[in-house]
Amino acid sequence: MKTLLKVLLGLLAALLLLFFGGGMALSGQARVERTALVAAPPFAVQAVVEDLSTWPEWSAWNEARDPQAEWSFEGEPGAGMRWSWQSEGPLGTGSLTVTGSTAERVDFQLRFEDSSGLMEASDSMVLTPTEEGTQVTWAMDHTFDPLLLRWIVQLGVFDAMLGADYEAGLAGLGERFAPEAVEGEQPPAGGTEDGE
Repeated sequence: MKTLLKVLLGLLAALLLLFFGGGMALSGQARVERTALVAAPPFAVQAVVEDLSTWPEWSAWNEARDPQAEWSFEGEPGAGMRWSWQSEGPLGTGSLTVTGSTAERVDFQLRFEDSSGLMEASDSMVLTPTEEGTQVTWAMDHTFDPLLLRWIVQLGVFDAMLGADYEAGLAGLGERFAPEAVEGEQPPAGGTEDGE
């Protein structure tokens, strides 16, 4: 019995050493990235993406996902526009703010708040013109400090969880652009990068 106990204690010590020692060596840098082709020119995709009031219509963060969520929007489409939400449901409390917008790229600051604290991340959509329309690369970057979250990042759990939302959002964005829907549209009047 004593031998078994020693073995179990030894295994526990080894696991703790692996968790803490290995966790310290792991990078906490997390990146979630998904790409999809949208059948529309970059200026048309930019106009929708920088108008955060459209996001509940095509993104995975919508009323079907969380009927309890209350949305609010501040500012005009482009840099400075903010979308905030509050809910006791799956989406919790958070906001998305456009920090820069051009025909090539739209940048955001993403904030989520829940019982575990506040998470802030850099979010972006890179818009690359193609013969078929626009290749949209949606990515998020965030650095985690807690050891447990570093392990979650390295095991791919974080990417799988948030990546599914990005895939659904890109699919919804693509569905918004039937070829006939963009006929006759004109480019935006001017760039909106950093409020210009």
